[in-house]
Amino acid sequence: MNQTFVRRLGMAFGMWRLIRSQSQLCRWMPTTVVDDKGQEQANEVEAPRWLGSIRIGRRVHHALFVPPALEAAYRFVAPPRSRLVAWCGLVSDGLPDGESVEFVATIRNHRTRRELTASVRVTQGLAPEERRWHKLVLELENREVQQIELTLATRMEFSASAVEPVAIWGEPRLEWRRPAEQLRGILLAAGRLGRRGRFMDAARTLHGQLSERSYTSLYQMWVRQQSPSPARLAEMRNRADSLSYRPLVSVVTPIYNTDARWLRACIESVKSQAYPHWQLCLADDGSTRAETHAVLREYEGDPRIKIKRLTANSGIAVASNEALALAEGEFIAFLDHDDELAPDALFEVVAHLNQHQDADFIYSDEDKLELDGRRSDVYFKPDWSPDHFLTNMYTCHLMVVRRALVERIGGFRRGYEGAQDYDLVLRLMDHTARIHHLPKVLYQWRKIPESTAGGQGAKPWAHDAGRLALEDYVRRNQLNAEILPGGFQYLYRVRYRVQGEPLISIVLPAVPDADASGTNGRRAFERVIAMLDERTTYRRFEVILPVDGASDPGLQIPRHLTIRQVPMDGAPVRGPLRQQKQAAVHAQGDHLLFLEWGLQAMDADWLTALLEFSQQSPIGAVGAKLHHSDGSLKHIGILLGVNGVAAPAFHRHPRSSMGYWGTAIAVRNYSAVSGECLMTRRAVYDEVGGFDDEMGGFADVDYCLRVTDAGYRVVFTPHAPLVHDDSSSRSAGADARDARRLRERWSDRLDRDPYYNFNLSRDSPDYEPDLSADAGRGR
Repeated sequence: MNQTFVRRLGMAFGMWRLIRSQSQLCRWMPTTVVDDKGQEQANEVEAPRWLGSIRIGRRVHHALFVPPALEAAYRFVAPPRSRLVAWCGLVSDGLPDGESVEFVATIRNHRTRRELTASVRVTQGLAPEERRWHKLVLELENREVQQIELTLATRMEFSASAVEPVAIWGEPRLEWRRPAEQLRGILLAAGRLGRRGRFMDAARTLHGQLSERSYTSLYQMWVRQQSPSPARLAEMRNRADSLSYRPLVSVVTPIYNTDARWLRACIESVKSQAYPHWQLCLADDGSTRAETHAVLREYEGDPRIKIKRLTANSGIAVASNEALALAEGEFIAFLDHDDELAPDALFEVVAHLNQHQDADFIYSDEDKLELDGRRSDVYFKPDWSPDHFLTNMYTCHLMVVRRALVERIGGFRRGYEGAQDYDLVLRLMDHTARIHHLPKVLYQWRKIPESTAGGQGAKPWAHDAGRLALEDYVRRNQLNAEILPGGFQYLYRVRYRVQGEPLISIVLPAVPDADASGTNGRRAFERVIAMLDERTTYRRFEVILPVDGASDPGLQIPRHLTIRQVPMDGAPVRGPLRQQKQAAVHAQGDHLLFLEWGLQAMDADWLTALLEFSQQSPIGAVGAKLHHSDGSLKHIGILLGVNGVAAPAFHRHPRSSMGYWGTAIAVRNYSAVSGECLMTRRAVYDEVGGFDDEMGGFADVDYCLRVTDAGYRVVFTPHAPLVHDDSSSRSAGADARDARRLRERWSDRLDRDPYYNFNLSRDSPDYEPDLSADAGRGR
């Protein structure tokens, strides 16, 4: 049979299954950890965790690792005739040939006490390229809606690590048939759009309706769960006048030819605020549309609304300044003419100011409004991240700034239209560091075609204006840097030039153990030396190599490289960072680079990219972008409190992934970065006491937290990309003891990572909205 026909037939069958069925994915749900006795356990490092997308054979699934002796439990409301579908597979050579793993799925109905179990046993023995995913299906045969509990377990006879994945589950989910009436409605709606030639809208309708567990639909669930109720808003109105500090907030809005629907909705969103002490300042920038003028006339009688009409269109910067001139409030809130404030926006801002009256600039989280009123594209932002801000205007909406400060810097500037707000904040940075983040969704940005919210191509000049604003910031602050494209529209790279030629000490662990001849260890050494010699543009470095006893005469060392073999004290030292800590004592460089075996640079400027940040006095540690052998992401920064104590962001996501709002392709501040490739100034390293041997596999996280405690920032740069030969890794990883020690020392930091918004899930490092019972605890 023709292979093309077979492939198309398979695609058609897959599409029909997608249309005909609905599903609920386990990874969108909170994970309960249960031991083999059915008792719930604390979510420590040995807890089940999501690993991202993993390929086994020809299939790729989002993978779940459930350590032996534990179970991952999920609670569902199962529609009639549901079934569990999951895939299982082996991903590690740590399982001896001939040994097997049993994957067990159990569904319990606690009301009827009925229990169903399905299992599949997978035996090790195939070469990695011959492995495959194994499918497991469990039919519930329920004729009515039931509340059920699903548990997933992996059982094996041999002793296996609770940290390093050996056996994994692939995208476990509950499936059921879509009701015929619902299916008919979806197809008819898409068909009507298709007949009108609106094929993209038809495709979006199908995708939005059929991908019910997409990020957008997950956010819809979060909105229903976390949006303030009428009773909560009434409580805010009652509390507003009891606040000890009740500043007037002037909402500033420039207007130009705004659609009557959106302008009216914008103004009404201000009038609906739970906090009553506001003023709305509108500047019409010479609008020519009658409907815009008609809406403005509707509000002329409200004493809280001031309107200034310009005789000619002068641009958004001038119009914004005219609106600013009307402001009387102590604080300015910026609102675009077709957007909306959440009804609790100003109350939440002022409540924060009552706790932090020194704040000069407050920004909130935001989302977007589809034309049909649905909310989407939420941006749960990090706390103030100055290095990340120099890559893109991430504070954006809602911004509330002390009026005296805005007036001091002269308001908005002409010549930066499209990025006038970015330019404003870059100039505010010159005058204040009291910048606060309010992790609440307080602003809705309407997605109309001509708006930046509607797509990146809507205002192409805005990207150029942002570059001009950054170039002026660099000149103004006398930074020796240039502004380069950041790989995506509205992303930039500030490339700092290296000052002088400081010495870098590249500190390696001991040469890996190998066979009796030592061949494999020497090969690893030779590969790293070849990278440093042939694929590294920055040349002033020394290599520090710890050895047991005397120098190894079998190592081939190029004469033009400075490589010093230093003996380790006492008994053999286990663990790469422990070995490197001893070796670092002998380093002579101004900067220390801790580098793990098996890493190979993907860009010859990788060392320079790390040094350009390490040389900056406010920065204490810099991490690289690391990939697995298959190209998937290994490290782009570490998230605290995720998967128990800490987890690498977007682990195992495809190499092409941009992360969350560009986190994988832009410079970003994190609480911690990986010790596999970490650069730090020698002075900082000595100041905080270096790595702590007692922290084991979390020594890098602990070091970074001590660096930030000392007042320095930690930075991830995507411009130092390296790929890791996974087969050469010697790291044993972190164990439960390491996790307990980290939590004992840093419990407050693990519970509140400033660079990972608390509205995001702690059960996954994929930046998914948190739907757990205590989600949105800041609201």
